[in-house]
Amino acid sequence: MNVLVTGATGFLGHALAVELHKQGHDVLATGRNIQKGRTLESKGITFEQGELSDSQKMEELCHGQDWVFHSGALSSVWGSREDFWRCNVQGTRNIVQGALRQKVQRLIHISSPSIYFQFAHQKDIREDTPLPPKFINTYTASKYAAEEEVMLGVKEGLESIILRPRAIYGPGDTSIFPRILRSLKSGRLPIIGNGKNWTDLSYVDNVVHACICAAQASLPHSGRAYNITDGTPVQLWPLLHHIAEELQLPKPYKKRSAHMIRWLARGMEVVHRVVMPEKEPLLTEYGVGLLSCTCTLNIDRAKKELGYSPTISTSKGMELFLSWWKEKNP
Repeated sequence: MNVLVTGATGFLGHALAVELHKQGHDVLATGRNIQKGRTLESKGITFEQGELSDSQKMEELCHGQDWVFHSGALSSVWGSREDFWRCNVQGTRNIVQGALRQKVQRLIHISSPSIYFQFAHQKDIREDTPLPPKFINTYTASKYAAEEEVMLGVKEGLESIILRPRAIYGPGDTSIFPRILRSLKSGRLPIIGNGKNWTDLSYVDNVVHACICAAQASLPHSGRAYNITDGTPVQLWPLLHHIAEELQLPKPYKKRSAHMIRWLARGMEVVHRVVMPEKEPLLTEYGVGLLSCTCTLNIDRAKKELGYSPTISTSKGMELFLSWWKEKNP
């Protein structure tokens, strides 16, 4: 198959491009980071630098492709609405329209389960769970708006599947656990809430597997969304204690009220928006919610309709991540 991977210089996109190449597909990778693009080229993968906001370039890249995996996005808990909309919404619109005009067989769009988030404990969330009346931040709003762009393409005849992987981690992670490890290393991270909240994670190889399942599956309904996780929820704070122990970092032990920390984070956000909007606050409301609220996903739909079966448990995935981290940071 001829395959385009957007966001291929990012964590998931890189892993996906490499695996598709290993499976014998003709992969065209695109992203913003030239240096990481050169790394892909060294593995025999064709790379072209490109901005998602460049509609002409995106359509050119879609030419002759059978599958398009759209993993490119601005993924952050902080940033301007303009940046999020340009990259996540306009960028997705450009990919969708390019895929339509170039008659791509199937688009696999990587979205986010952050759209479900609200300040409440949520267990076993299904894809048709009612969404909150207001999204927690601009990133989350932009990811839902991007899904809406995909659905507009579906109405025009685009064959598409939407994946919502929860908290992607593993060797090469530059976002989720590196942030947490910096907080642990500082020794200032408290246990937010009662410390009994559960979470789901998604090992990067499992997400790559889900992407390929989505490309190959008989399509039950174009535009359908699927939750993706390791399938093994874990208690967050015992996991962080284990990580701290393995890496000889200070363990969080002081408990702080989630309500109090949330209000503190809200105040920090207000100050940063006024004084230094380009700099991410030490605390954000969303970050506080992720650390204090239970959030687990139901993946039955992906198992049944896509044939997805996670091959690596969270305990095994964390072992692989920690081994990589120790080797990288002796």
